[in-house]
Amino acid sequence: HVPRTALPETIDEDEFYLADLVGLTAYHIDGSLFGTVRGVADFGAGDVIEVALEEVRGKVVVLPFTKEAVPEVVLSERKLVVNPPEGLLQDEEGPGNRARRPNKSRKDSQADRDSDAVSADAVGAENATGSGKEA
Repeated sequence: HVPRTALPETIDEDEFYLADLVGLTAYHIDGSLFGTVRGVADFGAGDVIEVALEEVRGKVVVLPFTKEAVPEVVLSERKLVVNPPEGLLQDEEGPGNRARRPNKSRKDSQADRDSDAVSADAVGAENATGSGKEA
C-alpha cells in the first residue's frame, strides 16, 4: 500500500487517482443529489464505482466508470455527476442495485455453513441409527 501523499500530483483537471473519488458527492445529471461514492473497483472489464444512494438508506448501486455514466468529475468541489443507465433505478431489485451486506467475512460465512452442515449430518445420522443405546 502506497500512501496517497507519496504519489505525484496530477496535472490535468481530467486526471486523478481512483482513490480520490471515494467520498465524493454524486449528483444526478438533472442536478439532484444522488449519493456518495463508497468505492471504486476494477474487476478486469473496466472500472466501476459504488454509490450509496441518498434517498434509500443502505442501498448501493454500481455504475460503470465511463464518460457516459460519469460525465463529469470535479475534484476541487468534491463532486461528480452521474448519468445512470436507463432502467437501473426503476426496480428496487434491478440490476446493479444491492443492499449493503452485513459486515461479516467470507471465512466466517463459510465456517457457519460448514458448522450447520456438520450439525445437520450429526442429527441425520442419529435419527437414522437411533440414539446408539440399546433398549
